[in-house]
Amino acid sequence: MARAFPELRTTLGGASVVPDISVYRWDRVPSDERGNVPEDVQEPPDIAVEVISPGQTLKELVDRCRWYVEHGVRVVLLVTRGAAPSASSARGPSRVRSAARSGSTSATPCPASS
Repeated sequence: MARAFPELRTTLGGASVVPDISVYRWDRVPSDERGNVPEDVQEPPDIAVEVISPGQTLKELVDRCRWYVEHGVRVVLLVTRGAAPSASSARGPSRVRSAARSGSTSATPCPASS
């Protein structure tokens, strides 16, 4: 179905980024001529996951999520504590339900740019 890679460097639009987790469908898993996953992938993942860490701001990560979508990532998830649920994909914004309880950690699809 798909393969997930932690901290896989990806170069898109002339900039290198390292999502916390990149997910590629099996038919899109990047490989070099020997069948190994390259150290720097040139194709956007199907799903990019960013996890907020100490020292990072929510605005910084939301901007990064929007950048991913603008550069071909189909779905972006932002894992935070207590964020308002919203969704983003290449098709634009939508609302989603969240199962997160107050104070819990949740994965929330990133908001699309306005």
